[in-house]
Amino acid sequence: MIRLFKIYIGLVLTPILLPLSALTLSWNPFRYFFFKRKKTEDGKGIYYLPEYSTALYKKMTIDSDIKAKNDLRTTKGKRAAFNQQNYRDNKLALEEEIKRQKRLKLLTSENKIVVILILFIFILLFIMSLYFFDLSTPTIVFATLSYISYSYFSSETIAKWFNAAIIKIRNFSNFN
Repeated sequence: MIRLFKIYIGLVLTPILLPLSALTLSWNPFRYFFFKRKKTEDGKGIYYLPEYSTALYKKMTIDSDIKAKNDLRTTKGKRAAFNQQNYRDNKLALEEEIKRQKRLKLLTSENKIVVILILFIFILLFIMSLYFFDLSTPTIVFATLSYISYSYFSSETIAKWFNAAIIKIRNFSNFN
């Protein structure tokens, strides 16, 4: 019942989720509503499973050890085998994603407050330029700078650039 409720909310929020997924260049905004969320076996990460369906099950090749563990004559056994095989197939990508998130967390932890302040300043300037200039060049520039500041928390490259710029500014201010 809760799963069906999440799907309905996701369908209602689709006009909002589509621009978000275009901005982030991924389907992550939709995952919460349309995929089943599970914790990894070691409890360190979260992965998303596609919903079980007979068509997806028939397309999938299931390893023999997973077949031996589950009773494939029942739907419950097929669903368990489907989930285990999906996890095994995506385990390497999941481990890489967990490593990437740890690296990103280390990068963003040292200058988080500074970047949040920069983000709020750019958002404020964007709103002010939108109010005073409608859609003009300053508005587009401040919107772009706001998005880049927001991307600090999701992109390693942008986080490295921001950290390097903040370190150079700190060194410059300490030098004088």
